[in-house]
Amino acid sequence: MNATIEIDCPAAEETVAPGHYTFRVSASEALLEAEISIDGGPWHPCRHACGLWWFDWDDARCGEHEVATRGTTRDGEAVNSHFRRFNVKARGR
Repeated sequence: MNATIEIDCPAAEETVAPGHYTFRVSASEALLEAEISIDGGPWHPCRHACGLWWFDWDDARCGEHEVATRGTTRDGEAVNSHFRRFNVKARGR
């Protein structure tokens, strides 16, 4: 069985509010660690809880953004997600 990793939230082209946003990532049970990159920036470790991976983004600024995730299995296999585009926009604007 091949390991997988996918971004659950935000959905593709979803609009979220600026400020704090929590990304949700699902992955195969074989995944040992997961990381996230926003707009091609540095990779940040995600935390594992309730069978999912999470990352808190405390500086969500208005505009179009792109996110990707990657992980490593217990066997050392690298797993990558597809890029996901989303928007940050203040409500009512």
